[in-house]
Amino acid sequence: MKAGIATALENAEQLHAVLEEEFQALTIDDIDGFEKLQPAKNELLAQLTGYVQTVSQQAPAAGEDDKGWELFRSRMQVCRKIHLRNEILIRSRLEAIRGTLRILQNSSEIDSAVELYDRLGRVSESYGHKRYTDA
Repeated sequence: MKAGIATALENAEQLHAVLEEEFQALTIDDIDGFEKLQPAKNELLAQLTGYVQTVSQQAPAAGEDDKGWELFRSRMQVCRKIHLRNEILIRSRLEAIRGTLRILQNSSEIDSAVELYDRLGRVSESYGHKRYTDA
């Protein structure tokens, strides 16, 4: 196996490990840990992209390099699946946060509308004042 494909396979394995660490950080809500992994992941992706661009410009190799290339492609497909899994987890967490924010924003509006009567059972002055300003 040539040195280029061996390095690419090693980088693919490192990317796989980083993506797994990323998932672990996301599952325990360790945002700092997740952020610390991003430079390493981006560096590995840049190296792998450079390798793929170099290989695509060269004539296809035969024999053992084909096996190495197929092994590299299968590892990268696994990395892609793991990356998509992490992305789905991030999107679901963001949606949960957005939903919580909507609830909190709406609850403050509902709370102010609910204050119709004061403790003595009379119409609250702040409510009446708000009604006139809204009109």
